[in-house]
Amino acid sequence: MHKIVKIFGIVFLVTLLSFFFHELFHWVAYELLGYKAGFSLNYAAVKDKELILSYGEKLVSSAAGPIFTILQAVICYYLLKSKDSIVLYIIMFAAFVQRLMAGIFNIFQPNDEGRISLALGLPLFTISTVVVCFLFYLVYKTSKEKKYTVKDNALFFIYSIVAITTIVFVDNQFTIQFV
Repeated sequence: MHKIVKIFGIVFLVTLLSFFFHELFHWVAYELLGYKAGFSLNYAAVKDKELILSYGEKLVSSAAGPIFTILQAVICYYLLKSKDSIVLYIIMFAAFVQRLMAGIFNIFQPNDEGRISLALGLPLFTISTVVVCFLFYLVYKTSKEKKYTVKDNALFFIYSIVAITTIVFVDNQFTIQFV
């Protein structure tokens, strides 16, 4: 039981930090583009709500968060080639689940990859599907190499969903602004 609680704690902390840095990257993109922006755990935007960003600015600002999340997974994937670490695996796994859930939630409102797809004239789920399939490939390949079982991955998945749901709920209720 202690091990399960410890793993949940790791998954929750990893998910929380991943959300923070994902949104931080959006914020950095806005700031580098010359706009005053703010971010919370699940949202980043320019502060001037009347401002209309150019096509290129929308692409850059929308891509910044997913670029971080993809890099997070790729770096962990390569580090796991030479090292056994459940924490690195969970960091990579969290990236996959976060983009999977974001892709699914495009149904309600286009998110990062959904906005990019639409801006490029592609169907809503195109970029999300490519990103999620790529991240799933990294998770699947590493899972096989490191011998993580279906049960292990199901546990990580359930914990990730609980963490994501909690973080999104808390952010929606309290909107903890970092900038």
